[in-house]
Amino acid sequence: PFLIQIPINFESKKTEKLIVDTGAIIDVCGLKNDSMTVLINFNQDKYGALKIQSKFSNKNLTAELFNADSIFKKFNFSDSILIKWIPPGNYNLRVFLDENNNGFWDAGMVTPPEKSEKIKIYPELIQIRPNWEVDLTIPPLD
Repeated sequence: PFLIQIPINFESKKTEKLIVDTGAIIDVCGLKNDSMTVLINFNQDKYGALKIQSKFSNKNLTAELFNADSIFKKFNFSDSILIKWIPPGNYNLRVFLDENNNGFWDAGMVTPPEKSEKIKIYPELIQIRPNWEVDLTIPPLD
């Protein structure tokens, strides 16, 4: 994984074009990327937000916000979190108690006996709308 930082004026509220030329990125095997153009809309009014609160305190929770296509965002939190810049659409949410801090849900094992990490899938579809904030409370992971 890598990080590219691009200075952007978020108050411009317009669509910016990011162009990555052919060969601009080279992986560890020496393979180069194809050219790519990405349009990024910086008008926050076009996106929604999700505020999640947990019935736990100071627990190491990992959550995944996903839709039918893929996981949109994976994040850690303890009491509450506000996620901004979510494209409008329908999402689901799963939360698990990451007891071993590896960032993944671990199933139990028969030998040696080990319980799986507690997981909860939010029972309702989460509808994100432009310029709206949705509030959710995650019940205890029983």
